[in-house]
Amino acid sequence: MKYISLDIETTGLDPKKNQIVEVGAVLDEIGSTTPIEELPKFRAVLIHDEMVMENYCANLHRDLWVEMAVAVCQYEDTIDMVGFVDDMLPGKEHTYYCRPEVFETLFHNWIGKNYLGPFSAEQMRNNLETIKINVAGKNPGTFDIPFLEALPGWQGLVKFRRRVLDPASHCIQPDDEHIPDLQECLKRCGLEGTVNHTAVNDAIDVIRVIRQQRIGVSKIPTNRREFCFNCGGSIVGDGYTQIFHCENADVPLDSEPDGAVILCDKNKE
Repeated sequence: MKYISLDIETTGLDPKKNQIVEVGAVLDEIGSTTPIEELPKFRAVLIHDEMVMENYCANLHRDLWVEMAVAVCQYEDTIDMVGFVDDMLPGKEHTYYCRPEVFETLFHNWIGKNYLGPFSAEQMRNNLETIKINVAGKNPGTFDIPFLEALPGWQGLVKFRRRVLDPASHCIQPDDEHIPDLQECLKRCGLEGTVNHTAVNDAIDVIRVIRQQRIGVSKIPTNRREFCFNCGGSIVGDGYTQIFHCENADVPLDSEPDGAVILCDKNKE
């Protein structure tokens, strides 16, 4: 299954008043062994005439503000027309600097070339009018996707499947009081690194966590809905009235029946 690991950086938490300033996307496939550095990547910096910013964002994205200022000063006319891809700024290769009104078109074109695979010109015309994609990320369903769909000029050329892949659901432990963030997921998966709140890097970290979790899934002798790879116990539930879960797992009362499988935190002897 192909999926796009998606991350956005914003000026706040409210899609009705705050703005997206950076979008990062990395294409991967479940079971792929392609080195992460070779995966197709997309990055866009969105240029707004005005922004409503929460105080914490001013410091969190301070390097991005400098990058935006440089891009606007050097390429304002091009940005206004179609978006500009800069291959000159060190470390910013293949970054689109664009107005929010043209972002979806740029993103749509990148997805069409990379997500759907090689297509003829006729197939491109027939199949790229609307693209539906699988999405992974840190809380993409209630944060990233609503922000993207609230962009001015968003037409729905890119559609997101309702079920999303959030690796935090596989990192939950019985004594958790809240869903772990990406930094905690890295830690629990034994992965090094610090989440730095830059879009492409965060999208890569999500893929690292998913791939690490898949190492455990590969140890299951048959179907993943039959055995827990932590303790070897049975997976129970039906996915309709009760979420699939290990018989030894503590299942949160508010778990959605169609959510990701909940495993226990016991190590198999």
